[in-house]
Amino acid sequence: MSKEIWDHLIKSGMTPAGAAGMMGNLHAESGLIANRVEILCLKRLKEHGKIYTDATYTAFVDDGTISKEEFLHPLPGKQYGYGLAQWTSPGRKSGLYDLCKSRKVSIADLKTQLDWLITELKSSYQSVWKALTSSDSVYNAAEIVLKKFECPADTSAAVVKTRAEYGYSYYNKYAGTTTAAPAATTQKESKNMTVAEKALQWAIGIANDQSHGYSQQNRWGPDYDCSSLAIESYRKAGVPIDLNQVCYTGNMQQLTKFGFKDVTSSVNLNTGAGLQKGDILYYHISGTNGHTALYAGNGQIVHARGQSYGSSKTGDQGTEIAVTAYSRSKWQHVLRYGGGAAASSGSGAAATPAAPAVKRYAVSTQMPIIKKGSIGRAAKVWQTIIGVDADGEFGPNTHNATIQFQKANGLTADGEVGPQTWAAGLGSIT
Repeated sequence: MSKEIWDHLIKSGMTPAGAAGMMGNLHAESGLIANRVEILCLKRLKEHGKIYTDATYTAFVDDGTISKEEFLHPLPGKQYGYGLAQWTSPGRKSGLYDLCKSRKVSIADLKTQLDWLITELKSSYQSVWKALTSSDSVYNAAEIVLKKFECPADTSAAVVKTRAEYGYSYYNKYAGTTTAAPAATTQKESKNMTVAEKALQWAIGIANDQSHGYSQQNRWGPDYDCSSLAIESYRKAGVPIDLNQVCYTGNMQQLTKFGFKDVTSSVNLNTGAGLQKGDILYYHISGTNGHTALYAGNGQIVHARGQSYGSSKTGDQGTEIAVTAYSRSKWQHVLRYGGGAAASSGSGAAATPAAPAVKRYAVSTQMPIIKKGSIGRAAKVWQTIIGVDADGEFGPNTHNATIQFQKANGLTADGEVGPQTWAAGLGSIT
C-alpha cells in the first residue's frame, strides 16, 4: 500500500521529498491504513455500548447503518479522526464522505482518499501544496504538513523529528524508483545532469538521510561540517579536488583552480538574486569564524550546521545537515562550477570521482610527533585535517580538538599526534 500512496503523490506533482514528508505524517496519523478509526473514538463508542473494529465501522458507514451525521459526529458534539489523514472536522470529513458516495466506493477507498487529500491541499492549503511540490527537504516538508495541514495539539520539534524520520524511511525506500517526479529531484536522473546538479543532489541526499550529521571529527564521512559537505559534493560529482589545497572554509577560494569561478559580483547577496543551483556560498573572517553552503534553488540552501559541535556521535542529532531558507548571513563569496555536464555512470547516479591528488605519507617516519606547544608546517597540516584555525601553532584549541578526534577514532586520547593519530587523520582525507 505504501508504494501505491507514494506513486499517487508523485504523479500528483509532489517532489520525492514532498511526498516523503507527507507520508511521514500519514504514517504517524494512521499507519497508512485507509480504514483506520481514531482509537479514542472506538474506545468512547464502546463505553456507550457500540463495539466496532476499523473494518466493521467502515462497513456500517458504507451500507448506511452509520449515517453521515454519525460519521461526522460519532457521539453528540464530538469529533474524531478517520482515514489516512485522520480527517476530523465535519467540513473535511463531509467532503471525503460525499466524494466516496458520488463514486459509489467505500469510505476507505485508498484512491479516493488520496484524491481528496490532493483536492484539499490544492484548494484549502495552497501554501502546503506549494511546499510539497517544490521542496528538496524531507524535514521541511514534514514540518509544514504537521504545522499547517494536520495541526495536532503537539507540534514540537520532537514531533517534527519523528514524522521526518518516518518520511526519510519512505524516501530512502522509494525515491530511487520514482519515474514521474519533476526533473532534477529524482534519484534516477538524466545523464545530461550538470556537475553542479549532481553535486547538489548528493548534498540534499545527505541532508535527508539522518545517518549523516554534523561533526568536525568525522568530517569526511559519515558526518560532515559545512565546508567538507560542499567540497565532497563536488568530488562525488566527479571533480578531482585536491584536499591538500582545498579542505576548509579558509581556503575555499582555491576551488578556482578546479573549474570554479568567483561570480560574487553578478549576485545580489542581500536577496540571493542571480544565484544558481549548486553555487557555493561562503564567508571566512578569521580563525573558525566562517561558514559554507550550497545554493539549492527556490530561495533555499543546503548546509551543515554545528548543533553538536565537538560531538563524536555520528548521525544527525536534530537538523544538523538541512535545507533551509536563504538569508543574507555574512556571505562574502559565491563560487560557481563552470565545467558543464558530468559523465554518467549509466544509472543516472552521480559519477564516482577520480581520486584527489592527496600526498601519501609514511606516517611513522615522515610526519613528526607534535603536541601542545609545537609550531610549524606539521601543526598547520594537522589543524587543517581536524578543522580548526590553521595558524601553525598547536595551542589549547588544537589540543582539545585532537583529544576529541582521538576519542572518536578509538585512539589513546592524550592530545599528542603520533604515528597512529597521523594515520587516522591522513586516512580521513584520502
